[in-house]
Amino acid sequence: MDGNIYVTGCSSDPTFSFIVLSLKTDGSQRWIHRVEDGDVGFSITNDQIGNIYAAGRSKGGIYGDIMALSLSPSGEVRWRYRYNGPANYYDDSRKIIYGQDGNLYIAGFSTGNGTNLDFTIISLFSEPMGEYDMSPRNKDKDSLKKDVNIRPISTFFNEKIFIKFLDFHKSTLKIILYNSLGEKIFCKTCPFTFSFEINGLGKISKGVYFLKIYSNKKEIGNFKLIKK
Repeated sequence: MDGNIYVTGCSSDPTFSFIVLSLKTDGSQRWIHRVEDGDVGFSITNDQIGNIYAAGRSKGGIYGDIMALSLSPSGEVRWRYRYNGPANYYDDSRKIIYGQDGNLYIAGFSTGNGTNLDFTIISLFSEPMGEYDMSPRNKDKDSLKKDVNIRPISTFFNEKIFIKFLDFHKSTLKIILYNSLGEKIFCKTCPFTFSFEINGLGKISKGVYFLKIYSNKKEIGNFKLIKK
């Protein structure tokens, strides 16, 4: 719609990566976005105001997770989404569309427990609604046993907050959600897990909240979130 071209696929330099690139109509490159923990992009679409949505596969799980991301027309990340199927095995997407209702629809497959590959459709809000991807930056990977970097993908949530840890050494986690008055809305201590959900947040008031995450009593994440 803005007169430019948008493509998704994969690049093998230096390893396979999920990429989205934008070209001018004369074939010259405007920008390229590489997803560090992505594998390949299969489908791409856009909305009425030019935001880009691409779906493909990440390098999570055993063989990969369904992954989607949204970029602005200038190539800036708006949000990312990842889905790991019930069997924590092979999950993949094949098509993403922007619906007339303003929501996104992804078609592909996920691996169920005892049911092999299952046809799967996922619907997402086109605006970020609160997923957090907990993963080390490249320069931090050699020091994982000493510290952990946590990178938020969105500052918004609605009914739940999803937290995912990747390549993280085993430890005890403490997850606390505070409201703007400093009151605890949620608090739980648990053994290390690769993913965690804070559910039942649909009834709490709209406004500013603070998420803190501790590992072995050391703070590893502190985020300011907004309930929409």
